Amino acid sequence: MHTWTVDEVLALRPCKYYDEPKLTSLWAGRERLGIDEVCDLDIPAEDKVWLLCRAPRHTIEPAISSIVARAAAAAAERDLQIEDFRALKEGKE
Repeated sequence: MHTWTVDEVLALRPCKYYDEPKLTSLWAGRERLGIDEVCDLDIPAEDKVWLLCRAPRHTIEPAISSIVARAAAAAAERDLQIEDFRALKEGKE
């Protein structure tokens, strides 16, 4: 499995938001983060994908699938909530 240190991520030249103090905070004392840990970070999905796309392709496919599945589940849940709201509004519930 691919892993990254803070210095390795900095060498990839992320956006200015992800400076050394921010990355050090995200790493929370860990020397390296693997794909699973990156997926669990409390950062936007697009930032996770940015980093994962810099790993060897065969190591990231399961992680990308997981992110896509989470996004699809969240969208489906939002759709259900909208439908539930519409039903309540129309007095169908």
